[in-house]
Amino acid sequence: MIKAAMKYERIVQCGTQSDVRYGSIYPKLMQNSTRIDIWGTKRMMYIGRMGGGWHVFDKDEKIVAQDKGIFPLKAHIKNYFDCIRSRKQPNGNIVEGHRSAVMIHLANLAYRSGNKQLIFSPEYETILNDPIAQGLLQPYFREGFEIPKNV
Repeated sequence: MIKAAMKYERIVQCGTQSDVRYGSIYPKLMQNSTRIDIWGTKRMMYIGRMGGGWHVFDKDEKIVAQDKGIFPLKAHIKNYFDCIRSRKQPNGNIVEGHRSAVMIHLANLAYRSGNKQLIFSPEYETILNDPIAQGLLQPYFREGFEIPKNV
């Protein structure tokens, strides 16, 4: 019973290994359940989460570029405290993080509203050409749990 449980645990934990995160080996991202896939017109990229390294593949599935992982948490925490002391902007600027998240949300909204091209106004952060997608931007709350317009 214990061997079966250990075998199952290894199957479930097929994300990024610590050897990869700390940079001693290259990741096997084809078998990584937590990877991020980026598909381009000429190449594709697998990225391991939280220091999991990355690979860029050609159309012939040959590796064009790759790098081992680094586990960035210690550096991020150090940068955070340094910025508190110095009042400088952190490496992970909140505005850049917001812009990155908006792109993912727009892709999700385009899919959920019927796989359409959306025209987005970055100035007003609204969708201009699709009322269905714009409606999905606004959260829906059950009666009694609404958030007032002026908080």
